[in-house]
Amino acid sequence: GNGATLTAMNVASALAHYWRQKVLFIEADLHSGYLSIALKIEPNYTVVEVLKESESLTERTWKRSVNQVNGVDWLLTSRVKQAPLIAPWEYQRLLTFVTQRYDTVIVDLPEVINDATETIVRRASNIFIVSTPEAPSLYLARRRLGELRSRHVPKECRKFVLNRFTDGERTVDHLEKILGYPVFAI
Repeated sequence: GNGATLTAMNVASALAHYWRQKVLFIEADLHSGYLSIALKIEPNYTVVEVLKESESLTERTWKRSVNQVNGVDWLLTSRVKQAPLIAPWEYQRLLTFVTQRYDTVIVDLPEVINDATETIVRRASNIFIVSTPEAPSLYLARRRLGELRSRHVPKECRKFVLNRFTDGERTVDHLEKILGYPVFAI
């Protein structure tokens, strides 16, 4: 509810459109299925199917696996109630395959990092935590930043984005004090 997925979608589209980058967006929140609703498409193959077949990916199978919208390749999840457990090595194989083929890979993570998605955050050059300025959202963002620290993600990779901020009662300095972390972008 803080706008992280929508922010990431807009960044992906901007990178593809304005900077002419080859962009892949992976929906790693396997319980959500938000992106297929937002993009109004049914996935060719789900991210779970691709992860399960990650050891045998080829250019041919990959092209069938992604949906292309607005110049971005989207690897989407389905809207199933119960997603299977994913092994860390399945994400590792997928990331190894895709990082050779794309300029930028954006992964929309689930709310809680698990052993499998830890593979993603450990390989990431940047991890953006998106929050609105309300106290509950800031509390959860601070918790998420601590979770990344406990998983030994380097501090320089952890970035905080403040969404839906307007000048008012609180200043950015005040919010940074509450959060205990600098604001990377608004």
